Formats: sequence, structure tokens, C-alpha cells
Amino acid sequence: MVSFISDRKERSLVSKPQDEGLATSILLSLAEADREAIFLFYVERRSATDIERDLGLKVGYVNQLKASVKARFFAERLSTPA
Repeated sequence: MVSFISDRKERSLVSKPQDEGLATSILLSLAEADREAIFLFYVERRSATDIERDLGLKVGYVNQLKASVKARFFAERLSTPA
């Protein structure tokens, strides 16, 4: 699974079993190009600038995408009963 939870405070809000399914669901709902950008950033540790250049994305797109994915994850996670 691609983990888009990088901050220690964010990690403390995540409990593995149900969250892996939620993260997978969110990632699979993304367009293929967006999933690729997330993969390149978190798994291959490439810079947002390099990803944007190589994939022909607008400057700032990867950071906006990461913020959107994280916001969606936490909105869904916090609205789901434990």
C-alpha cells in the first residue's frame, strides 16, 4: 500500500486494519495519472518538481493532489465510527 500519511500527528490518527482499506479505496478512485504521481512521490521518493516535469503536470499540482488525498482520507476516516 502507498502510505500518504507522513506527519507524526497524522500517523497517530491512523489505526492500520480499517485504514489500509480506506487508503486503498481512495487511491483506486483516483485517475491513473494521479495514482502514478502519488506512487512516484511516496514510493520512489521523487520530488514534486521532477514528477510535474516528467508527467507534464502544472507546477504545484502534486502538492495540491497530496493535500486533497490526505483531506479526503481524514474526512472519511473521522466520519466512520470506530
